[in-house]
Amino acid sequence: MTVRANWRVTFRFGGGGAYDVDLEDYHNAMPMKNPVHPSALAKANLDELNLSVAETAKTMKITRQQLHNVM
Repeated sequence: MTVRANWRVTFRFGGGGAYDVDLEDYHNAMPMKNPVHPSALAKANLDELNLSVAETAKTMKITRQQLHNVM
């Protein structure tokens, strides 16, 4: 799949596949005044899935430090 310009694909991933897939045109969307930092979103997702940074890094086949640096 190729997404260009002002489109965003969001999805949840679990059980070996993507679900809850959404294609969103955010070209005309109002900008957020105080956008959430991406690391806060990542941490919230890890917390929701009850995963540690170490477990997530191992699954992604990266080092814990690499994931920590991103977050």
